[in-house]
Formats: sequence, C-alpha cells, structure tokens
Amino acid sequence: MAAKEIAYSTEIAAKIADYHADGKSVTAISKMPGMPERRVILQWLAEYDEFAEMMRQAKAAYVDALAEECLEIANNSTEDMKPDPDGLGFVVDRTTQQRDKLKIDTRMKLLEKWAPDRYGKGKAAGKGGGGPAAAPVKLTDNELARRIIFGLEQAQARAGEASGESAIVRPSARRGGGLA
Repeated sequence: MAAKEIAYSTEIAAKIADYHADGKSVTAISKMPGMPERRVILQWLAEYDEFAEMMRQAKAAYVDALAEECLEIANNSTEDMKPDPDGLGFVVDRTTQQRDKLKIDTRMKLLEKWAPDRYGKGKAAGKGGGGPAAAPVKLTDNELARRIIFGLEQAQARAGEASGESAIVRPSARRGGGLA
C-alpha cells in the first residue's frame, strides 16, 4: 500500500484532534480515509506547536472519553446472562463479566498513567501522593462507577471555572445518588 502523502494543514490537524478528543487513538485515526500515516502525525506533533497544543487538549478529552467508556461497560448488562445449557432459564456468563472487568481495568490503568493528577491511585479517595503506597482497595462496580463520575464532575467543574462557565452536572451523577 502506498504511503499517504498529506501536507500539514490546520484543517486536517483540527480533524485529527477532534477524532482524538472523541476517543480515537492516533493509530486508528491514521487508518481513516484522508488521514496521514501515524508516523506523519507524530512528526507533525514535533514540528508544529499549534498542532501539539490541539493534541494536548484533545488528549485531556480522550482521557475523559476513556473514563466514560468505563461507565458504559460497567452499566451494560445485556450480555451478562446466557441460556442455561439444561434449558432451565439463564445463567451468569462469567466469561463476559471477566472480559468487561479486563476492559475496565485496562482503561483505568491508562487513566492512571495519562492523567495521574485526576485518575491516579489514591486520588479518587481524596488522598495525596508522596507517602508509602496504600494497600489496594477492592471496590464494587457501583463504587468504581461513582468514583469515576465524581472525577468527571470535578474535571467539568475545573473546565467550567477556567472558561468562566458554570459546570454541567447530570442529576443521575450527583454524589450520594445511586446508580440505576
């Protein structure tokens, strides 16, 4: 396959940043029609300060998109049950549950790495860093989802304060409110 020779433009750079902010990886973007190869995108990051800033902002939104995906995965129970092999109803599909747990754990590890100030270990519980590592805490899915929502609310509030707008808080995501 021939290399995609695409010249840098603000329009293409903005499209790449928008796709990234929506949760698409640079690799996935580079495979889309009309987009440059991954190596070209990375080269542009080094060469164009304007593009690097757009992508920095997009990465922050991408991190939030990953956190939202964790909620979607945790709240999706459509494949949690499968027909009983004996035809007596339904049984829990442990394979699907384990796969969902792996998906959430992987995203959480990326969140901790990419945004340790917002999603790092101990941050959701309001602890600061610098001390000895705390013993891992086992969380229920609802508690994990509640903490992710809380982190998203805090990020929205900070973004609203920075832009002078008030933050938008979904009623179902308020602290203390349960998950349906």
